[in-house]
Amino acid sequence: REIARRGHEVASHGMDHRMLGELTPHTFRADARESRALLEDLAQAPVLGYRAPSYSVRAETLWAIDVLAETGYAYDSSVYPIRRRRYGYPEGPVAPARIAGPAGATLAEFPLPTLSLGVARLPVLAGAYLRLLPAWISRLALDRHVSHGAPFILNVHPWEIDPDQPTVGPSRRATWTHYAGLRRTAPLLVALLGRTPFRSAASRLRELGLLPGGEAREAS
Repeated sequence: REIARRGHEVASHGMDHRMLGELTPHTFRADARESRALLEDLAQAPVLGYRAPSYSVRAETLWAIDVLAETGYAYDSSVYPIRRRRYGYPEGPVAPARIAGPAGATLAEFPLPTLSLGVARLPVLAGAYLRLLPAWISRLALDRHVSHGAPFILNVHPWEIDPDQPTVGPSRRATWTHYAGLRRTAPLLVALLGRTPFRSAASRLRELGLLPGGEAREAS
């Protein structure tokens, strides 16, 4: 409620953070519908966007696009166009575009950002990559997107700006990728936000002509 009251866009990340590969279209449909209804009730505003846990929209889970369109979402931001063991869709779009599910439904897709290094793509400006990569790489990635007029998402989890969070598991050393860089995330985020104007994902997609005005409605 407070996030919405301050004028920010509220979008869905699902109910229990299960990757799409752990779900069926039926169970995902219920999850997507429930989370959207709950958030719209709290925010008193339409929920148009969705991000799958662990960016898990990939070639094998493109059926999620059909389900999201069916349950009233207007855009997705789950594609990470990189190759990783647990997630990643290297064949996916590297810039905002329409993306289709196997049943033919389409949604606007706002993929996670990458930095091209020759034939390779470096994941940047999102989650652990924002925390663990040197700050100059994040600044370079942001400035390159801006200079090329390329829209991009800046992604950070709330826990990533909390260096005093409790340790889960035997030690922080055992899960260092979760805890490394926590104290520098907030200052880096503030610095990056000051380098260029930001706006909501939905409004940027509308500017790009990928999202129509008005509220998405669930199909009957």
